[in-house]
Amino acid sequence: MLRRCLEYHHKPQSTSGFPTLGLMMHMAAYSTTAQYGCIVDILEVQMMYDGRAILQVRGTTPFRVLEDTGNRDGYSVARVELLHDIPPPSRTSPTPRTNPRLFEPAERAHVRDLVQICVAFLSSLRRHGAPGQDVLDRIMRVYGAPPVNDPGLLGFWFARFLPVGDAEKARMLAIRSQRDRLERVIHWISRVAGPEPE
Repeated sequence: MLRRCLEYHHKPQSTSGFPTLGLMMHMAAYSTTAQYGCIVDILEVQMMYDGRAILQVRGTTPFRVLEDTGNRDGYSVARVELLHDIPPPSRTSPTPRTNPRLFEPAERAHVRDLVQICVAFLSSLRRHGAPGQDVLDRIMRVYGAPPVNDPGLLGFWFARFLPVGDAEKARMLAIRSQRDRLERVIHWISRVAGPEPE
């Protein structure tokens, strides 16, 4: 399967020029595969002596499984629908607030307010590390800088490191609204951070 993907990298969804592959989580508890997954660019392949491969990939586009079309080379194959964000309605978008708080009702929050709450949480991580052991610096070394200027990606960036179950993180692939994804992240942050100080 990997060889096929590496040889056939001029698929329509490959806008970056890299070979692509669709990844889905296997739900072991249900002996099934999730109905949502992600197209990934294959950035690097390291072949092992026993035939296995270590891949470095970058997620690009979520998808929904429309039809399971069987197996090929021992891997599931499916017909999928690529999921792109639905643009927010511009007329009803609320005005950003000066100082949004973590536990204000998120349904009234502007996307910029939600981004600001997420950034404030990141700033708080700087205060939790021992000298020379900055938590945020460690996160950024592993996952890169937070894409604060791209609210569509910011929710996925947080999902990579917040201590939340993989099945719960995978459900974010079905969310097509930047605001809804950020609200989900803020819910996770509130569980991690605990009660907000008065």
